[in-house]
Amino acid sequence: MRLPSKKVLVAGIVAASALAVAIDSISDSLTRRANSLYDYSFDVAGVRDPVVHSGGDVSVDPAQEVIGISIEGIDRAYSVRAMSLVPDNHVVNDLIEGIPVTVTYCDLSQCVRVLSAAEPRGRALDVGVAGLRRGKLVLRIEGREYVQDDRQIALKELSFKRTNWKEWKAAHPRSGVYLGQGTSQKLSNPFAISAARRDADYRRFVESSGMLLPKADAGEAANAD
Repeated sequence: MRLPSKKVLVAGIVAASALAVAIDSISDSLTRRANSLYDYSFDVAGVRDPVVHSGGDVSVDPAQEVIGISIEGIDRAYSVRAMSLVPDNHVVNDLIEGIPVTVTYCDLSQCVRVLSAAEPRGRALDVGVAGLRRGKLVLRIEGREYVQDDRQIALKELSFKRTNWKEWKAAHPRSGVYLGQGTSQKLSNPFAISAARRDADYRRFVESSGMLLPKADAGEAANAD
């Protein structure tokens, strides 16, 4: 067997070292960016009594991303878009066949968690939003604050599927869908300022962090004008 020459070995070592430095630089850059995000505190109740439509009764963009769950023979999809943009949208406290189902979504970290009580209680959970911490959603559960991905949260984890509406409906033709429309809950105002100003402030915050916000539909843009 012919062994590589010293020059080849040296070149390999140099290349490996350069690659390691590059990877470390990327890792350091991502860490610095996460650490540079401002902590953002507020007190917002999660959505309660969400309006759920029959999938056959509403027109939904087939490409629209959804968080789908199946429990007790009931299929339900939650529009990712409907759970984006403002703090009021990030947590939906639902109740399916007497089982509490809380869907949480952070559009900055792209984290999704679906939570339930350890035992059925016949009422929805009361999970709210407490802010952002280094780019991660902070949940308020029973008076305590937890980063969304904290595994110390004492609630049951439910499985889900993140997909688009076309694929979800094809697999679950009788699914209901939450589109964030028509809820009877009024938007909270944690800063005691106008909701429009708060939403504008929040939009500026996520844009300054480099997050891409979903574009409004043409119909929504027309209504805004």
